[in-house]
Amino acid sequence: MNAAIEVEALSKRFGAVVALEDVTLKVENGRVVGFLGPNGAGKSTLMRALLGLVRSDSGEAHIAGLPYAHLPAPAKTVGAVLDIASAHPRMTARAHLHTYVALGGMDRSRVDTVLSLVGAQSYADRRIGTFSTGMRQRLALATAMLGDPDILVLDEPSNGLDPSGSAWLRTFLREFADADGAPYCSPAMCSTRLSTRSTTSSSSTEAAPSGLAHSNDS
Repeated sequence: MNAAIEVEALSKRFGAVVALEDVTLKVENGRVVGFLGPNGAGKSTLMRALLGLVRSDSGEAHIAGLPYAHLPAPAKTVGAVLDIASAHPRMTARAHLHTYVALGGMDRSRVDTVLSLVGAQSYADRRIGTFSTGMRQRLALATAMLGDPDILVLDEPSNGLDPSGSAWLRTFLREFADADGAPYCSPAMCSTRLSTRSTTSSSSTEAAPSGLAHSNDS
């Protein structure tokens, strides 16, 4: 069986700035990996390279054994939250989700399912422009879950959440883990997270080293 996520010798520069340098990692099914590091360490760049949004200078990044662009059903394989500001402010949450369902060829019933899953039913018909940051985070997670994926890629999913929202996120991830054998990584510890479902009942948590790439904060 292929690893859920595999990155081999991945490097990326933006001019003179080294964002990623020879990054190698392997995430098996049923694991959670949190990337720890300061701003500029390359965590978000690695997520974007993994999802085919940034072209690496060298190396490879595979999801379920394939580059993201070659996945036959990407939305059903991996769900991602990279930017909560991507939803159009004049759309309602429900309309936003229906748009993604249509684009991804998914069942329309998934809209109500994910709204319930993230606890967003009460504001599903409000315009997104009126949402708090926490509401946007829940909508982004609902969008990622539309395809019922086996892998979640979440960039700073707890940003903007109040204490009750952070508690909700931990509960959500624990229920995701209990249902499919994938553990969660505490939002207080990990700014970037990879969660994968498992075919077994076992679960574990690990943190990737903070030195995945050079930081340019200094």
